[in-house]
Amino acid sequence: SNTNDAPSTTGGSATPNEDATHTFTTTASDWGYVDVDVGDVLITVDITSLPATGTLRYSNADVTTGQDIALTALGGLTYVPVADANGAVTFTFNVNDGDVWAGSAGTFTLTYAAVDDDPVAADSDNTGAVTENSGGAAGDTLVGTDADSGDTLTWSCVAAGCADGGDTQTLEGTYGDWVLTEATGAWTWTIDDADSDTQALDPEDTPTDTLAVVLSDGAGTTDSVTITVTVTGANDAPTSSTPTTQEGTEDTTFTG
Repeated sequence: SNTNDAPSTTGGSATPNEDATHTFTTTASDWGYVDVDVGDVLITVDITSLPATGTLRYSNADVTTGQDIALTALGGLTYVPVADANGAVTFTFNVNDGDVWAGSAGTFTLTYAAVDDDPVAADSDNTGAVTENSGGAAGDTLVGTDADSGDTLTWSCVAAGCADGGDTQTLEGTYGDWVLTEATGAWTWTIDDADSDTQALDPEDTPTDTLAVVLSDGAGTTDSVTITVTVTGANDAPTSSTPTTQEGTEDTTFTG
């Protein structure tokens, strides 16, 4: 009589992109299924160990060690990676031909390819306030992050009139002058009390000067943030065009 030979598996593999959920297939060869008995097919997969990171999911629930999943249902099996991770993730499984399990488990290797993550410019440390005739300045340091540890972050202003000074970028605003440090995101805004727009402000006026800033990771992706400085007007002393000292002639009508 014929003897049923146990199946075996050479393991499986896939190469998804970073952050992508991987959906497994119902194709036996994708699970490395091998059986010398003609006509025997893969019936069931048993998950013998779980990945060290991320989560195997089946039918809206986390998979558990020892869980059996029929071949026809393997399309409902997914792997959800941890965010921003790349490299190899593995778990082990066994295969069954309907009568017997393979003598040893196989390894499924998911090799996640790195993708460029966008930098993030925090919407913080980007406001200030200065009063007219104070000669004052506002400043802070913008905060930028990137999940890709090898990326170098740089800051730049994008408004018309921005001048690149090498390490810094400058711009003449409506009421003052901007300086932005490209490597650190440090910024200052200094009021121009001699400017006619500034001197025209009344005490109840609170206009703003803004600077649009872009954060680049050097790999083609960017984020942006706007710096806003509020300027409070002041009551300027009145001035006169009449000279403080004038001369006239005795017995003659004088007009100053």
